[in-house]
Amino acid sequence: MFVILYLNFGGAAQTLLVMTGVPFAAVGAIWTLYAAGFNTSIAVWVGMIALRGVAAETASVMIVYLDEAWTRGREAGALASVDDLIQASLEAGAKRVRPLLMTVLTNVFGLLPVLLDDGVGSDVAKRIAAPMWGGLVSLTLLTLLVIPAMYVVWRSPQLRRAAPAAPPAVAPGPAAEPAAHG
Repeated sequence: MFVILYLNFGGAAQTLLVMTGVPFAAVGAIWTLYAAGFNTSIAVWVGMIALRGVAAETASVMIVYLDEAWTRGREAGALASVDDLIQASLEAGAKRVRPLLMTVLTNVFGLLPVLLDDGVGSDVAKRIAAPMWGGLVSLTLLTLLVIPAMYVVWRSPQLRRAAPAAPPAVAPGPAAEPAAHG
C-alpha cells in the first residue's frame, strides 16, 4: 500500500500522512472489539483489512484537497505566512466535511443491520463489521482534525524557508545638518 500511495503522491511526506489513518482507525476498531467482547479471529482480521483500505482512501482524499489548496495558494501568492496556511487548510478541510460524513455515515448505517442481526451466520458477520464500524468513527475524527493539523506542521517550515528575507533595517544615524552659508 505504501508504494502505491508513494507513486500516487510523489512524496514520502504525503504518503506518511495518509498512513497515519491506518493505526488511528485501528484504535477505534480495537475499542469496538473490546466493547463487543469479540476475540481476534479470521473474520476480525478480514474486517481490519477492509478498514485499512477505507482508512487509506479517506485520508488520501483529504491530502489531495490540502495539496490542491497549497498549490493554489502558492501560485496565487496567497500563502505568505503560517496563518495563511492554516486558513487555506481550514478551507480545504471544510470542503471535505460533507463528502467525508456522507461516506462514513453510509458505511456506518450500512453496517448496523449486520451488527444487530441474530440470524444464521451473524456471529461471523458481526466480527467482520465491528472493526470497520469502530474504525470508521475514529477515522472520521482523524481525517477532519488531525490530518489537516499535521499537514500544517509539515508545510510550515517550507513556507518559512520560501519567505523572502526582509531587507536589512537602516539604523537611524545622525541627521546631517544643512551647511551654514555664511
